[in-house]
Amino acid sequence: MHNQNDQPFERIDGVFLPVKILNESINWYENTLGLKLLYKWPGGAGFQVSEGESLLGLIEVDDFKPALFKSKEGIMHYFNFKSKDVAKSREMLITRGVETTGSSMLRQLLPFPLK
Repeated sequence: MHNQNDQPFERIDGVFLPVKILNESINWYENTLGLKLLYKWPGGAGFQVSEGESLLGLIEVDDFKPALFKSKEGIMHYFNFKSKDVAKSREMLITRGVETTGSSMLRQLLPFPLK
């Protein structure tokens, strides 16, 4: 088993999501989710999530496929957001017009699916 000093990486620096229409997606992530737009480049954009170090990137693609995969347990997301108060975050998003398909209140790390 390796110790922390033997690991070649510090953290996940970024997660990149495919999007159909970049400018509309930038607007949604910035104004609906409240993420901070750090920079934009041809075909992409990078956001800061809260005060975290990891980047959330959007990449415009022609052949869009949702960021989901099927496991033995069902449909899974490639990543999820962490919230200090899931119920409050869910209510905030609903007031901003986001439709949710349910809620997972078992753990603070579990996502609630967005439509």
